[in-house]
Amino acid sequence: MAAHAGGTSRVNVHEVNIYLPNGEKIEGLKVIEATARLQDFDVIIGMDIITRGDLALTNKDGKSCFSFRIPSQAKIDFTKV
Repeated sequence: MAAHAGGTSRVNVHEVNIYLPNGEKIEGLKVIEATARLQDFDVIIGMDIITRGDLALTNKDGKSCFSFRIPSQAKIDFTKV
């Protein structure tokens, strides 16, 4: 069973390894299949991964860029730029 904003659902659980472009890897991560209502997403990244490193998302000239690194190296604060 998986708990979510719409309640709970019975879902399939898989164990995966995620390999990042910088060579870091997260092994043995348990993930669940999305329900039919969430089919518009390829993947949803949760805090269990985000809290392992630094995450930045920008949208310059209408082009989105997602950047993530493990381990965390510095505080990123766009309000002080």
